Amino acid sequence: TLEELPLLRVGVSLLVKYEECDHCHDWEVGVHGIIIRFECGRGKGYSATYLPEVAKEQSGTNQRLFSHYVTNIIDGIKKIQYFL
Repeated sequence: TLEELPLLRVGVSLLVKYEECDHCHDWEVGVHGIIIRFECGRGKGYSATYLPEVAKEQSGTNQRLFSHYVTNIIDGIKKIQYFL
């Protein structure tokens, strides 16, 4: 509503300088965003992008967060019945 407009806060994240990593845990929590891409049968490709702020808010190690992110992606795919 118009009354809520003064309470609005906006943040911007610029995703630039993408780098391929050597290992799925080769990123720093709160510094790097990550893009996870994979294929899951029948030639279907999936991807998800996580901003550095998301990892920082969730706290934890990059290994734990990566595992959590992948699990969320797979659960989402299953829910929309695209998983094999």
